[in-house]
Amino acid sequence: KGTGYFLPNQLILKSDSERIGMGTLSPGSKLDVQGRSTSNENLINAEVNYSGSSDVLAITGRSVTADGYGVGGHFTGGFRGVYGNALGGSYTGVVYGVYGSASSSAGRAYGVYAAGDMKCTSQLFVGTSSTQEDAGSNFEILVDGEGLFEEVKIKNSLNWPDYVFDESYQLLPIDAMGTFIRNNGHLPGIPSAEAIAADGGYFIGDLQKKQLEKIEELSLYIIQLHEANQELKQEKDTLRDEVDELKTQLQKLTALVLQLTQE
Repeated sequence: KGTGYFLPNQLILKSDSERIGMGTLSPGSKLDVQGRSTSNENLINAEVNYSGSSDVLAITGRSVTADGYGVGGHFTGGFRGVYGNALGGSYTGVVYGVYGSASSSAGRAYGVYAAGDMKCTSQLFVGTSSTQEDAGSNFEILVDGEGLFEEVKIKNSLNWPDYVFDESYQLLPIDAMGTFIRNNGHLPGIPSAEAIAADGGYFIGDLQKKQLEKIEELSLYIIQLHEANQELKQEKDTLRDEVDELKTQLQKLTALVLQLTQE
């Protein structure tokens, strides 16, 4: 019934109101496939038998209505909503299990948007090149560019510099500190600009511990200077008292001399 007809290897439906239903007598879409499936049977299977060098698509979805509307594909799964698996074989280039791109001439465009948490079991690259990715193979996250954070917590509490305040800590004498700085151009225990450049950067957690060590050493130097200043102040007060006593004795002696002279 209807305006549809068959051609060799084709089923043609001419009317927009006509639908094809499989497993249902009331199809709600142009093509509505419903039915129970076994554990090893897919409801719909699309497979391309092609061995040439071309990006043949097994399934395409396109829904572009007015600007800002239209969803190319919508999937719901109890475990995975979308599952992508790229089989690169002997191909030496980059393969993508899931590839997304987006463009907009006015608003923001996100190639991938996740309303929930995002999980990455291997490395994460942001704005990087293949050269940078090869150079940073030992890192979990590589970012080429600046980052903006409200707060950052470094989980690295081993060997925290509280040892500086231990009585057994050997604080470098301040004159030796001055000699080291004049000879080397940087603080002892802190890497030089040349060393950081040679290493390609520095670790924030490690450098923060070194900086805190210097701050605590500086606190000890300040305490030492304060104590030395207090000692000098005490000596000054003592000398002032002695001078005042000498002045008093001198005044008494002067008065006595004047008295004897008048007699």
